[in-house]
Amino acid sequence: MKSLSLAEILIVIGGIGFFLTGSYFALNVFLKVDKDLNQKVTAMYLAVEGAEIVRQIRDTSFLQDEEFDQEFLGKFNKPLVPVRSGETWELIDSSANPSLQKVYLTNEGFLQRSDTSPPPSWKETQFRRWIKITHVSADEIKVQVFVAYGSKIYSFIEDHLYDWR
Repeated sequence: MKSLSLAEILIVIGGIGFFLTGSYFALNVFLKVDKDLNQKVTAMYLAVEGAEIVRQIRDTSFLQDEEFDQEFLGKFNKPLVPVRSGETWELIDSSANPSLQKVYLTNEGFLQRSDTSPPPSWKETQFRRWIKITHVSADEIKVQVFVAYGSKIYSFIEDHLYDWR
């Protein structure tokens, strides 16, 4: 019976160590990419929701027979945040108070923005969302929704809304 020499044992242990180290780093990279992807998807959903809120405000003003851009007068080219007002939405200027752009995680697991101090049980996330509306013409506005996570802007959606009446 032959026994393994010291050199053969060291080579086998080195190979196993090399394999384990490579596996560890590959797993680490995979987990980082997965976390980044999760943040990007959440940012995308927040951006789409922002565009939908502006569309809902426009449609509500149509139902109330208001002028097309009446709801948005005085709000063009400012960082706006959506605020629920009863059953409808309203856009308020956040340039004086950028903390209004913060997004919180509620107890139920929903992302929510707070008009005042959020309940202590809500957790602050690193997401911020703001909306910019630009007057293009008498029957068109451009809506841009920005969502940032930390210092990165992860999502940007641009939509054009028209007076289709």
